[in-house]
Amino acid sequence: MPRELASAVEPELYGWKAHYLGLLAERGYRTPRGVAFRTDEVVSSTPYLSGAEFFAVRSSAPSEDTITSSNAGAYLTELGVRADTIEKSAASVRASARGQEMGIVVQEFVPAVVSGVAFSIEPTNYSLDSWVVSWVTGTGDGLVSGRRQANDVLVDTSTGNPLRGTWFGSADLLAQIGSTLTDLATALAGPVDIEWCVDQAGNLLVLQVRPIVLPAAGVWDLDSAEAFSGLPAVVAGHPKIALRRQAAEAGVLMTPSQVIVATSRAHLPQIPVRHSSVIAGSSVVLLHPFTVDKRVIREFAQVDQTDVDFFTAECRRYSIRDYPTFDSITETEIRVAKAGLASAAVSVVLEQDIWDAEITGIIRSVNNSFLVEVGMGHFIPKGYVETSAYVVSAMGAVLSRKETSQSVVFHFMNGHVVREIDPPSSSSLSDSEINEVVRSLRPLLRAEPHLALEFGITRRGESGVTYLIDAAESDDPAVGFEVDSLERGVVSRGRASGPVVDLRGREGTEDLHAHLYQSIIGEGPKDATVFIASSASVDLLPLLKACPPGCGFVFENASLLAHFAVVLRERGVPGVVLKRTELDRLGKVVVLDTEALPIVQESCGN
Repeated sequence: MPRELASAVEPELYGWKAHYLGLLAERGYRTPRGVAFRTDEVVSSTPYLSGAEFFAVRSSAPSEDTITSSNAGAYLTELGVRADTIEKSAASVRASARGQEMGIVVQEFVPAVVSGVAFSIEPTNYSLDSWVVSWVTGTGDGLVSGRRQANDVLVDTSTGNPLRGTWFGSADLLAQIGSTLTDLATALAGPVDIEWCVDQAGNLLVLQVRPIVLPAAGVWDLDSAEAFSGLPAVVAGHPKIALRRQAAEAGVLMTPSQVIVATSRAHLPQIPVRHSSVIAGSSVVLLHPFTVDKRVIREFAQVDQTDVDFFTAECRRYSIRDYPTFDSITETEIRVAKAGLASAAVSVVLEQDIWDAEITGIIRSVNNSFLVEVGMGHFIPKGYVETSAYVVSAMGAVLSRKETSQSVVFHFMNGHVVREIDPPSSSSLSDSEINEVVRSLRPLLRAEPHLALEFGITRRGESGVTYLIDAAESDDPAVGFEVDSLERGVVSRGRASGPVVDLRGREGTEDLHAHLYQSIIGEGPKDATVFIASSASVDLLPLLKACPPGCGFVFENASLLAHFAVVLRERGVPGVVLKRTELDRLGKVVVLDTEALPIVQESCGN
């Protein structure tokens, strides 16, 4: 005999759809009256629901609507079925399972005015900050199967207000759907989607609930090209992971790494402890969600309990610039993953070894040659340190050298960032060392000619190893980057004029965790201004974003491939490097024109 769906039934006997329909009734939701048949039970055409004229005959397989597979729309549903044809409809529904076990649900058919589906999260990116409801007029069978185009509405979770799309009904109805999603997500211990309808009396009915299928939680070591084939889509498509896959396929060395996927439905995966005597720390970055509270989440983790303060206290040249927040790599991974789960149902973390590189830098292909910029230590892309620059032909000849002394170096020691001032050596490279950089990274630059690559050199000389760190930000090809900019001191082409504001000594505090795409709004001048700065560093990004048209920048030193220089060129804001003596002689109002000589001149009438 069929089981009345007044409470949750056994999913292994009746299927998950029947189980969840019973759960809806048990929790007091208005849902069509229904009965469930076991997978091994014969369905006859006997009337089951007194007073019902038409019925809906639906599939309920043990493999359907699970946390690992929804199979939404995969099986037949028959609507508007008369009592005397229920047996025939049930046979058709079971036939659509192609031999799989199939329970059957028979419900009273509701002639809906509007039907739809709703998701307790944003299903495309698993965000908890918004949810989605889709609706069509009439019944919703075509919507679930994809045969009908829906009206999609994105709703803000915190306010309940639509962010995008057109909602047909009242705010109260939208709020009712939202509260239903919240309650059922709690009951099912994870994000859910529901099918719903509004009947002719204006009542909201919940027709079905099921868990949203999330990627499998786990830990993957990215130690070979083959390791990338089994990654979940939310991981595999991320630019950092795609870069590591390309590097592995091209034979370009990167430091060991692992990716952790955690979900709101499962406990955090067991993260294996990796030990290495050669690493100087670990970088732990949240890949998904991209930001939390509009900030990129990255932590530097310590490897062991080595007292870095003790080793640096006796030398005045050294100071600790950044301390690890947590006690171990594993704890850091867990904390970063949990930070992601505060904003999304899926959290993806990349952990990679940091090597104690003597030299790091950026390389980019430019007009059949290569521009290489290097400095001692780390954080070259952030623009905090002076860099030496080299232009190398496609055949390996060093065409140009522009070497400089370095006033500050950032080292990694057991996850601590140590700042060294007035280092005794320079960042200069020999021709053979420069060619080794090009040789090591050329396979990836061939495949992606517009990429700029951040790299490291463990030691100068024959014993050194060149390895890829990450992709650095690069110009759009349309910007027209030219190598001759190196000789002329041009960081970004253009023209600016206005009063001079000297920022030297007050640009910022070396924010080592600043990210190029963080949404930071700073206060800028009301009128066009020419700024003088010590370096083209990311500390200036808030100012740049707040600048009106016509502004420009003049630097004591700048790397052409660092983040801030890239943004200057993409925004069409001129920037140039001048010697300190020239900067000190500038007047109160100047014209900066990268096509003129001299590039910076006092304004006429000043």
